[in-house]
Amino acid sequence: MKIITIEEEAWKQLNNRINAIADYLKRQEENSYDELWLNNHEVCQYLRIRSMNYIFDLSIICL
Repeated sequence: MKIITIEEEAWKQLNNRINAIADYLKRQEENSYDELWLNNHEVCQYLRIRSMNYIFDLSIICL
């Protein structure tokens, strides 16, 4: 096992950076994934396709 020594100020800076990263990760975990979900209509818009409901509605009209 190797022992590494660093100056106190360098350790404080490193520790502050590690804590900042930990805080950032905790904030990311708090975000709700419900905001990321898309409904069928939104998915179809992004994919530039028509939904099956629309196609089904057209087939009824055409009959």
